[in-house]
Amino acid sequence: MLQLKNDYEREVYNGDLGLIERVSLEERRLTVRFDGRDVDYQDADLDMLTLAYATSIHKSQGSEYPAVVIPLLTAHFVMLSRNWSTPP
Repeated sequence: MLQLKNDYEREVYNGDLGLIERVSLEERRLTVRFDGRDVDYQDADLDMLTLAYATSIHKSQGSEYPAVVIPLLTAHFVMLSRNWSTPP
């Protein structure tokens, strides 16, 4: 999961990545592990999280990731230009 907003009470910050550890339907609670620390979310707090199977370059900026993989394929060569206008 990707944290979308700074949460100073939980000590989880925008851009932090975590894995879902537990889901409790009875308690309506989700537990996410960030850097070896479990953080609980109630269903009302889930808007602070999003799936992180693929994040944008913008989200990766400033997140101190050790590496960012950017696949560039020539199949969509129009999008590889700076101005994104259609070719003549």
